[in-house]
Amino acid sequence: MKIQDLKQLLWLIVLGLPLACATQSTQVSVEKPAAVPYQLQLKQLAGSDFPGLHSMIYARNNDKLLLMAGRVNGLHGFPGQSRASANPSFPADKKNETAFVIDVSTGKVLASASVTTLPSPIAQQLTASNTQFTVVNDVLYVAGGYGYDTDSKSMKTLSQVMAVSLPEFISAVEHGSLNSDFAKQSIYVGKIAI
Repeated sequence: MKIQDLKQLLWLIVLGLPLACATQSTQVSVEKPAAVPYQLQLKQLAGSDFPGLHSMIYARNNDKLLLMAGRVNGLHGFPGQSRASANPSFPADKKNETAFVIDVSTGKVLASASVTTLPSPIAQQLTASNTQFTVVNDVLYVAGGYGYDTDSKSMKTLSQVMAVSLPEFISAVEHGSLNSDFAKQSIYVGKIAI
């Protein structure tokens, strides 16, 4: 089949299908959906100075919210292979390097601290995007993520898991003690077997 024939066929499909559908009448019966067992309400925080982050870690402890890791830019692009090094999808300078403690009731940032003061493997994970995380019995568990590897100077999927007391981490951010000593005493790091 020639390209011209394919173009004509495509035009027939594009123009003919809507006309064919318009000449047929169909009755559709719609059932009323079952009641949803929950409600969702969004409320904007007045005067909020939340940082603009996405793909981050968020964990709540009582009236405080911890935000860290993720990205500070908008959605990433997908440049062609020839432009990837000049315009990477995940620029290294757009990773979030700050842990924020936020008052849940007001949206105000109570404290912030750089996570780059922590040992490199921990800082690498706490600046990564799309980590998996959960809090169980006040312990924050963080696994994996997609982060910038300073050794290879490239992005990679991380094979690390860490655990830390959420109240202790929040306190360290609030008191300016997020450092190597805190990491040695309070952050437990392991590898994920793949």
